[in-house]
Amino acid sequence: MPTKYPMPIQEAVRDLLMDLVGRGVAVSKGEPPELEDDTVAVVADYVTDDDAVGVVCLVDLPLAAAVGGALTMVPAAVVNESVRKNRFEEEMLLENYGEVANIMTRLFNSADTPHLRWRSTYVLPTELPADVKALSEKPSARRCFDVTVEGYGDGKLVLMVG
Repeated sequence: MPTKYPMPIQEAVRDLLMDLVGRGVAVSKGEPPELEDDTVAVVADYVTDDDAVGVVCLVDLPLAAAVGGALTMVPAAVVNESVRKNRFEEEMLLENYGEVANIMTRLFNSADTPHLRWRSTYVLPTELPADVKALSEKPSARRCFDVTVEGYGDGKLVLMVG
């Protein structure tokens, strides 16, 4: 089924993340993460100018912390501690990931599609807004990636397009 928005390929995701964090990033096709009731993950939503959700991005805690840490060179030990404790040890890691999520909008906008902008991030486990939950449960397309950030670790990224 065709989608309204481009579905980024792994090279596009890799190049964007590598440019942002200024270090090596490897991206390969992967399987979706297994989310338990207590799993910490971050969901970002991207909306049109009319606030309709067009894309949802889910990253697990290890990847959100790794990218957030690498963005401002937070010590890898802080990232590792967040993963070990299953929570963001430093609020800055989550804030930094929000900046990355905002810039990831470039992956979904094209001259032929409605404009999308990053709206928000939600830290799971939490109740998602109904429109975000609906797109997450029945996307037109879904792509899963395994991502490694040099010196910071690896995790899962899932893109869901309406």
